[in-house]
Amino acid sequence: MLRQERQAGRGVSHSDAGSARTRVAPMMRGQTWAEGNRGVSAAASAMVVVVMAVWLGGCIVTRHPAGIASSSTPLTADYTEIGPVESNSCASWLLGIPLGGTSETAVMIDDLVKEKGADALVGVTVEHTGYVFPLPLFGSSCTTVKGQAVRGGK
Repeated sequence: MLRQERQAGRGVSHSDAGSARTRVAPMMRGQTWAEGNRGVSAAASAMVVVVMAVWLGGCIVTRHPAGIASSSTPLTADYTEIGPVESNSCASWLLGIPLGGTSETAVMIDDLVKEKGADALVGVTVEHTGYVFPLPLFGSSCTTVKGQAVRGGK
């Protein structure tokens, strides 16, 4: 019976004394553990390839506030709100080499004030967002300025 099971590849073995029988992995005589378990190592290799593909093709995003101010210039309480304003400026890079510049925050605020014909901005928030793609090592960095344009109050 033992020889028939071994020939069928069922992996039955017994102790040298011949009295105890134990079920083990289905391996033929002379095989190593890895050779007898190729399905496990192939599945593990496939999983590593999938994880690496997702990681290298993925995108890393960071987003955080860079500043908050009650107003862009000192104001008294008697101002008139014109409306909400927003500006966005981005810079990209490839392999660490900048491909374009981003405006300074102060320049962005001045442009928003001039755009609306306002005297200042109130409730100013500045937010920085960064995007990085591991392959082909491309990234982008954006600054967003938001606020309410106002007249008067000086």
